Amino acid sequence: MGRHAAGYPYSPIVFRRLIVATFLVFLVPAVAADAHHTPGFDFQGSGWGHGVGMGQWGARGQALEDPAKSGEDIAAHYFPGSEPASLGDLSLPNDLLETLDNPLWVNLASQVTLLEFTAVGGQLDLCLAGDGEGPCPKPQHPRSGERWEFRRIAAGRCGFFHGGELQGTAGACRASISWPDARGVRLRHGEDRTKLCLARVREECEYRHGELKMRDDPVETGFHVVLAVGIEDYLRGVAELPDDWTEPGVNQAQAVTARSYAAFKFFLWETRARPANPDEDPGINDARKDTCWCHLYDSWRDINYIGWTKEARSASQPWLDGVETTTDRVLTYFGDDWERVTKGGIVQTFFSASSGGITRSNVYGFRTVRDGNTSARQWPYLTRVADPWDIDPAVGNPHASWEERVSAADIARWLGWDDVTEAALVTRASVSSPTQVLFRGVRNGQEVSVTISGDGLRTALGLKSSNITAIDGVAPADPAPGDGGPEKPPEPDAFDDDAGDIHEPSINRLAAVGVLDRTECGERQICPDDPLPRWVMAVWMIRILDQVPDAPDALTRFEDVEPDSWWTPYVERLAEIGVTKGCNTDPLQYCPDQPVSRAQMASFLVRALNLPPAPPAGFTDTAGNTHQADIDALAAARVTKGCSTDPLGYCPERPVSRGEMATFLTRALELDSTPALEPVRFDFSLELDSEGWVAGFADLPVDYDPSIYELDSGHRALPEGLHGAGIYVQGHNRSADLFIYLKRRVDGLVPMTSYEVAVRVELATNVAAGLIGIGGSPGESVFVKAGASTIEPATVIDGIDHSRMNIDKGNQSQGGTQMVVIGDLAHPDVVNNEFRIKTLDNSSSPVIVEADRTGSAWLLVGTDSGFEGLTRLYYDRISYTLTPVAPPS
Repeated sequence: MGRHAAGYPYSPIVFRRLIVATFLVFLVPAVAADAHHTPGFDFQGSGWGHGVGMGQWGARGQALEDPAKSGEDIAAHYFPGSEPASLGDLSLPNDLLETLDNPLWVNLASQVTLLEFTAVGGQLDLCLAGDGEGPCPKPQHPRSGERWEFRRIAAGRCGFFHGGELQGTAGACRASISWPDARGVRLRHGEDRTKLCLARVREECEYRHGELKMRDDPVETGFHVVLAVGIEDYLRGVAELPDDWTEPGVNQAQAVTARSYAAFKFFLWETRARPANPDEDPGINDARKDTCWCHLYDSWRDINYIGWTKEARSASQPWLDGVETTTDRVLTYFGDDWERVTKGGIVQTFFSASSGGITRSNVYGFRTVRDGNTSARQWPYLTRVADPWDIDPAVGNPHASWEERVSAADIARWLGWDDVTEAALVTRASVSSPTQVLFRGVRNGQEVSVTISGDGLRTALGLKSSNITAIDGVAPADPAPGDGGPEKPPEPDAFDDDAGDIHEPSINRLAAVGVLDRTECGERQICPDDPLPRWVMAVWMIRILDQVPDAPDALTRFEDVEPDSWWTPYVERLAEIGVTKGCNTDPLQYCPDQPVSRAQMASFLVRALNLPPAPPAGFTDTAGNTHQADIDALAAARVTKGCSTDPLGYCPERPVSRGEMATFLTRALELDSTPALEPVRFDFSLELDSEGWVAGFADLPVDYDPSIYELDSGHRALPEGLHGAGIYVQGHNRSADLFIYLKRRVDGLVPMTSYEVAVRVELATNVAAGLIGIGGSPGESVFVKAGASTIEPATVIDGIDHSRMNIDKGNQSQGGTQMVVIGDLAHPDVVNNEFRIKTLDNSSSPVIVEADRTGSAWLLVGTDSGFEGLTRLYYDRISYTLTPVAPPS
C-alpha cells in the first residue's frame, strides 16, 4: 500500500553493535510486571502500521472536522514542504504517463503455468509471439462466456487452449489479451483452478481497462501476468479505504497520495527507452523483468488494486468521485535536495491505517535504530508531524489505543540475549523525538542494556505500531514542545590528533561502536593522514559488515600472514566472503602492510556492499584502470566524490588515508537509497539434482549406532507411480525424537532486512492416515516443519551427548522461532503403501527472518518425529517467497 520501504536504488549497511547504556530510567522488572505466569511486559500504544506519511484515520478525521477542506490539503499536511500540482505541469523524466493509453504495468501474478480467462460481453483479441501465424491478433477470438486458458507447455513454450485443445500453433511465453470489442476479461490462475488472483480468495478478478500481458520468467518456472493500464484507470480499481468512508476529503486525499506513489514508482523503474512500439514493453531493467515485469504489484507490496471489482461495488461512488475530482493531481516537493528525493518533483508518498497521533519519519518508520545508530538519512518531506485527528474520540478510530503482552523470552531471542529482565519507555513519540524503549538483560553471563527506537519495536515484537505510550502502565512525562533533542546523540571525541580534520566526525562515529579498536597508531592517536594498511582495512571492513570471526585463532590461506597475529582471522574472513583475493597468486599472498590504493578501495567496497554497476562517473583519470567499473559504481552510490573537481578526478593510484577510509565507510553506512523492497522467490524443482540442499540429522545420540538408526539421504528418482526426481531422506527414531532436515543458503536479499517467509513443500509420502505406532502415529506424529534462519542451522552437542539444533525449531508438535509446523506425513488417499504427493504450506503460520549483513539467509525444511519407527519420504519440490515485512493494514 505504498507502505513498505522507501524504494531507493542501493542497499544500506546498518550498524547493529549494541552499546551499553550508562543511565537507566523508568525500569520495570519483567517478573513483577503483573500477575501473568510467563515473565513479560504489557505494551500500551496507539496506531496501526508503520505510520510514515498519511494516516488514513487522521485524514478521515480532517475531512469530518472540515467537510470543505480539499483532499489535496489534507494529504499535503502529512508530507511537510509538499504542494499539490498537476502531472502535466511538471518537467518529468518522460511524458509516457500522459501520452500512452496504458503506460503503467501492474503485476497480477508470477510463476503462473496456467491462466484461465473468460471474455465478458464480447470477443477477445489474442496475440502470441513466435507462433508463425502472422500479425496479431490471432484468428482465434474467445467469445463471451467461453473458458480459455493460456498454458506453459515447456520451457519458453506456451499456447492458448480451449476445451483442452491447443488453438492454433504454440509460440513463446510472450502474449497479450485485449478486449476492443468486449467489456473486459475475468481471470483465474493456478493449476487447482480454485484460487482467484493471488491477492484475493473470494472476489472475481475482472478487468475492464487496459490490456493483459504475459511475459516469460526465465528465472522461475512459469510466466508473469501483468495488466498494462492508464494511471487514472488504475486508481479507479484501488481498494485502500472502507466503502463506508464517504467523506469527499478523505477519498480525495487517498487518491492524490496513491497517484503520487504510483507515479513515483513508474519513474523509479521506467529508466530505459521503450521499443519502437511503446505499448510493447515498459522501459524497465532486466532484473525487474525477472522479478515481475512491472512498475507496481497489485497487492500490499505496493497498493491494493482489485480492478473492476472495486468500481462495480454499489458503495464505491465516493472513491470514484475522489479519483475524478483529483485527476492528474500529485504531491510535489522542490525544497532542499529535491532532485535526489523525488522523481521530477513527485513525492514518494506512503500511508498506513493509523498514525496514533504522531506520524513517523522515514528513519524511524522503516528502520530499527539502536543506541542512536542508523543507516538512513532523513528525507525532508518524510518527517514526524502531529496528527491529532487520528486519536480524536469523535472520529472513532478503533486503533487509537491498544495493548499487547510480549514475553521476555521473545524479546531476548530478538536481541540475541539470554534473558531480558527490565524494560522502560524512555521517550514517547512527539514531533521532536521518536519512541525509545530501554531494555536491560543478560548475555553470556554479563549484564547488558540497549535503547531501541524505530520499526523494530513494531515488527519484531508483533505490535500494531511502534507508537508505544506506556509499558506496564508506566510512561515518561510528555516532552515539552521542541524538547525532544536531536534524533542522534553527538559523537564523542575519540582521538587527540584529528581535531579539526575533515574526517573527524566519521572517525568518531566508527570509534564509538568499536570499529577502530586495536588499530590506533598510539594512545588516543588515529593518524588520519597516514596511508591505510591492508590489514587495518580488513579489520575495519569485517567489523562494519558484522562478519567478525568466532574463532580468535584461525588458519590462513596467505603465505605472508602470520597465524598468531590477532588480526589474521579478519583477513581470512575478508577472503572467505569474496571481498579480497590477495595481492599475489604464486605464492598466494595478502601483503598486509601494503597501503590500499583508492582504486583498490573502490573494488573492496563494491564487493562488500554488493553495489550495482553504474554508467561512467566522468572521472578523467580512471580510463583503462582495472578498477574503473567499481569506481563508477562507488560514485553512483555517492560514497565517493573524487579527489578534484576541475578537472573531475579520482586519483586511483594514490593511497587512501586512514581518515579517508573512515569517511568512505561512514558514507557506505548511510547510503540513503535502498532497493525497493520486493518479494524474492526461490523455487527448487529438484529434478536434476539437490540444487544446493544439504541433509542433516539431529536429536539423537552422538555415538548412535548407524545400523539401527538407518539414516540415509540423497537425490533419487521418485518411487513407482510418480514422475521425476527429488531428495530422499530416511531415519529410524530410536530415542523418542528424531529431526531430519534439509538446509540451503540463499543470497540476493537486502542486508539486515526482515522478511516474512512463505513456504510451499511438495513431498511424497506412503503413510496412510489413522495408523497407530510406537510413541505415536507414523503419519500424524511425524510433523513437517519449515522456516528460515539468519545463522546457518547446525547441530551442537548438549550436556547429555546428544546432537541438537542450534536454532529454535520447537519440539515435535510445537513450532519455534525459526520453524513452524506446516503439517504431517499422513495422506488420506494412501492405500497399499504406495507413495502419494502431499502439498503443505505455512499460510496460517508466518515466519520472520532477517537477512544478514551480506544479504543472505538459510532456508530449512524437515520432519520432527514422535513416532518411534522408520520414517522415509521424498521432497519433490520446495518453494519459498520472502516478502519484506509490511504493515497489516
